[in-house]
Amino acid sequence: MEKDKYTYRVTWSKEGGEYVGLCSKFPNLSWLAKTEEAAFEGIRKVVEDVV
Repeated sequence: MEKDKYTYRVTWSKEGGEYVGLCSKFPNLSWLAKTEEAAFEGIRKVVEDVV
């Protein structure tokens, strides 16, 4: 799948109190979630929708 070609990371946002899923190829995209796993899956879904 196309979304598997990209590098993802999940960080904690102190300001938002949630995890943030990011993709290095698409720096303007992100996904906020209560868990690391949900942030990771969320950003992958967003990238899949874009590509």
